[in-house]
Amino acid sequence: MPPRPAAPPTLPPAAKGLYLALVHQAPELLALHLVNNTESEVVYTYGEERQGKYRALAADKLKAKAASAPLAHLHLKDFEQWPAVVFQLLSFKLNSDAAYDLLTKRQSFKASTFYTSRRPAPVIGKEAYLFQLDERPAPALNPERLAQAEASLEAAAAGPAPALDAKQANVLQQALGGDKPAPVPAAIAPAPPKPAAAIVAPPHEFDLHIEALRTEGAEGLSNTAMLRLQLDAFEDALSRALATNMHEIIFIHGAGNGTLRKEIHRQLSRNKDIKFFEEAQKEKFGYGATLVRLK
Repeated sequence: MPPRPAAPPTLPPAAKGLYLALVHQAPELLALHLVNNTESEVVYTYGEERQGKYRALAADKLKAKAASAPLAHLHLKDFEQWPAVVFQLLSFKLNSDAAYDLLTKRQSFKASTFYTSRRPAPVIGKEAYLFQLDERPAPALNPERLAQAEASLEAAAAGPAPALDAKQANVLQQALGGDKPAPVPAAIAPAPPKPAAAIVAPPHEFDLHIEALRTEGAEGLSNTAMLRLQLDAFEDALSRALATNMHEIIFIHGAGNGTLRKEIHRQLSRNKDIKFFEEAQKEKFGYGATLVRLK
């Protein structure tokens, strides 16, 4: 009888800390959570970075030993197109005698490390792809150095002052940033900027039906994930229409239960670059499309 293959190594349980956890909602669909496996509360912001452009998506407070509601839904088939996620984290504990600096963490995903990160997630109690966000904890703020930094800034605002010597500059740097001062590098000529890719105008009639956006339609998507995908497509098309000086664009959203239409109209009503919007050609689209006139 041939020997049995060796079992895969069991990863150690997660230590205390803040984690990004991706939990299966379906075989190909993952929900993204923030997990707080510490004794402190944490105030956080969540955003995504695509092609060098950041977009803020959520902000909230998370209690100790708690997990957030899903902050995003990601499909495994689109793994290569996943955005990098960006968290800003500020821990605090009522009546604590320590304050901490803001911790910013950008997490991108690579196949070589993603599929080996699966293990039981703390707090949630389910298998998850787990990434620790506070491997390097935020430094404690030093009240004395903060006071020195504030005094230096007030003196600078009051009028010209002599240049700081190296020791004073180090104190100011550490108080404001919480990091060790880096040596001043020699001047380096900036690299020439890369030419920006040409922006392509969207079609005059832009179809937001999920079947037009994904070849597999709504398969594997929750209602929330489907709505997010449609709104992302709407925002991208509208920004390209504005950037390419289109006069108008029609968004075909369908009638349905009205959720997508209502959200689109809400965003349009807040956009200063919109002349007006109205129901588009009822004889052609019924109540399932919106005509947008652009400034």
